[in-house]
Parts: sequence; C-alpha cells; structure tokens
Amino acid sequence: MAGWLDQGLVINATAVYLTSTTPIEAGSTAAESVDNAAELLCRDSDVTLPAVRYKTTTANIMGDIEVPIFGQIENMLLTIHHHGFRAESMAKLCEPGAKQLEIKWAQQWINEAASQTLEAGTAYITGTSQELAPELALVAGNAAEHDTTFIVTKYKLVVGGVERIDVDRLSGIIKVNGVSDSRNPYSII
Repeated sequence: MAGWLDQGLVINATAVYLTSTTPIEAGSTAAESVDNAAELLCRDSDVTLPAVRYKTTTANIMGDIEVPIFGQIENMLLTIHHHGFRAESMAKLCEPGAKQLEIKWAQQWINEAASQTLEAGTAYITGTSQELAPELALVAGNAAEHDTTFIVTKYKLVVGGVERIDVDRLSGIIKVNGVSDSRNPYSII
C-alpha cells in the first residue's frame, strides 16, 4: 500500500488481452474474470484508460456554475496505441461487436526508505471498437503505428489488488473505492 511519500516512478510493462466477446456480468468481481480464455494481443503498447466524468449543466446561482448531473456520465473511451503492426491483432480488436479486454501493467514504486517495489494493475473493459480499420502510419525506417479506440460501457480498475473504479453504464453502477454513488437516481427508483 502506498504511503504519503511513495512515488510512482515508471510503468514497466503493459499487456492487452482479449478475454471474451461476452460482456462482464453486472456486479461481478475482478476475481471472476475469465483469465483462462485470455488471448494476448499486444505488449508494451501505450494505453489511455477512460476518464469517468459526470455530465454537467450550467445553473445560474449568483452567476453561472457548472453542476454535475447525477447518474449521467460522459462517453468513456479507451485508446490503445500500437507500436508495430500485427494484422491479426488489429483485426480481432476492430471486428464488429462488443469485446471484453484486460489491460494489465506493472508499475515501479519508491517509498520514503528508498525501497523499490512493483505493483500490478488491471483494467477490465467491455466496449466496442470505434474503428473498423484504424488509420495506420507507415513511415519508411520506422515501426508502423496505429491507434484503436473503444467506446466503453463497463470499466473496472484494480490496482494493487484493490478495486478503485467500477462503472457499468448499462446497469447504472458507479462506484469509486468501493463507495457507491448514492446520488445516482437509479439507486432510488
């Protein structure tokens, strides 16, 4: 567990796995993931995990103020930036239909005693590729690069074995650090 002086130094490695074309069941735990069916699609790719933000509206309270709309979140996007080109992996990520992905990484930490450790993180994503065929940069003398972007409907973030984020748009679940957003209108109807 990170202390107040602990510093994350570097992401040492990343891996993206295709685990299923069946979405994660609502309310399931990260431990219930289908690791046995995971297929490694890419390693050491740059991954941008989704931001989770409330939609806002402008209220006129002594001037304009932005206020969150409970139960409404903005579109969540996952972007995988690939270094190198593997047609098979790209095709599996881009084919039509929902995908269940696991993005795993190792992060190096240093604490106040200058001791260094590795911590694992996993993002469980259910989403659909935004592209049927991504733009592919082909530059002589360089590795081919391309991005694959997913529209995310379910996002679980587990770091150091602790679930930090659980958002399931289709089931109306919004939890951060295990705390459910009680202001979610779906929780009272």
